[in-house]
Amino acid sequence: MIISPSLLNANTYDLVKQLKEVKSAGATYLHIDVMDGHFVPNQAFGSNTVNDLKEKTEFILDVHLMIENPERYIDNYKNADIITVHYESTRHLYRVIQMIHALGKRAGVAINPATPVCMIKEMLPLVDQVLVMTINPGVPGQKFINSTLHKMKELAKLKEDNNFYYDIQVDGNITDETIVECLKTGVNVFVSGGYIFNGNITERIKKFIKERQKYECKNNLEIILNELKQNSQIVNDNDFQNFIKEIVKAHHIYLLGKGRSGLIISAFANRLMHLGFSVSLVGEITSPHSKSGDLLIIGSGSGETPSLVSIAQTAKDEQVRVALITINENSTIASLADSIVVLPGASKLSGKSKQPMASAFEQLSFLVYDAIILELMKKLNENSDSMFQRHTNFE
Repeated sequence: MIISPSLLNANTYDLVKQLKEVKSAGATYLHIDVMDGHFVPNQAFGSNTVNDLKEKTEFILDVHLMIENPERYIDNYKNADIITVHYESTRHLYRVIQMIHALGKRAGVAINPATPVCMIKEMLPLVDQVLVMTINPGVPGQKFINSTLHKMKELAKLKEDNNFYYDIQVDGNITDETIVECLKTGVNVFVSGGYIFNGNITERIKKFIKERQKYECKNNLEIILNELKQNSQIVNDNDFQNFIKEIVKAHHIYLLGKGRSGLIISAFANRLMHLGFSVSLVGEITSPHSKSGDLLIIGSGSGETPSLVSIAQTAKDEQVRVALITINENSTIASLADSIVVLPGASKLSGKSKQPMASAFEQLSFLVYDAIILELMKKLNENSDSMFQRHTNFE
């Protein structure tokens, strides 16, 4: 999250002190509203302000041009770091964005509360920032317009779906209350003026940061749950049922996995034992000699872990059937398997998930194992009470 305090609300007579406090509280941006009295009713700041701030501060200068025909004045703001212009202020938006980039600056486009996202859709691959106005620009003290939230969500979805790189910024009555709703939509840059400068600056910036930290934990959980939901819908039911048939007809079941997949398949072995199956984990000293008619269940995202490949080959040589939970249906272990359940997700190397390494696969495999247990409970007429009778009493 980036906080961009708005200079418009700072106290001119105490500006140096306030800016030092803003900096020490953790803000790296400074938002500068340039108003011409035509595009918006009021007038504020200009290029001289930007030049002075560039010389005397270390802030990233986030300049918001609320002026008509901004293409006439872009060169005046060469000391800005980010220059944002309004879609509504020019007939030549594409050219203005090009002019900003030609100066070596980051370019942003802003939209007023009544302007839909579709009006700037062609510009999204080109801009570095999209500013959603949550009040009508140029007039302070207005209420936050809740209907702008759907535009933030739309921009976040377009960004994710198309791998765009722009920041999503909001400006207009951003407080400790309204920031929470904006965080939920995917906004990552927050302009706040009155809320920050009309109170204890340090406390209010720290409160923003605290709200972000609270939300980000919940947001990470939501990302994981959404991935699990999407991935679970792709699992093939026929593969699922064939896997269960292999379990039911097995004389003895061996279970094998490495790393986190090994921990997860151990939990599956525990539940199979509760259902009355004869099970053991490969590598344990009590694991018996295999026989024809036994089953080896392997959990492996890649299906290529050398030690697992070797054991799968040994199983085939001993006429032990092999069942595999994997991402890679074309792997070496898959070529040896009698039954395969392919799970969508990311292996350690594929990078198709927001989560690190093979987390998405490992999480879904845990749920798939539990789903298999539920299905087996129905087939075997088992319930939680009957399973608990097989649970260890040495605890």
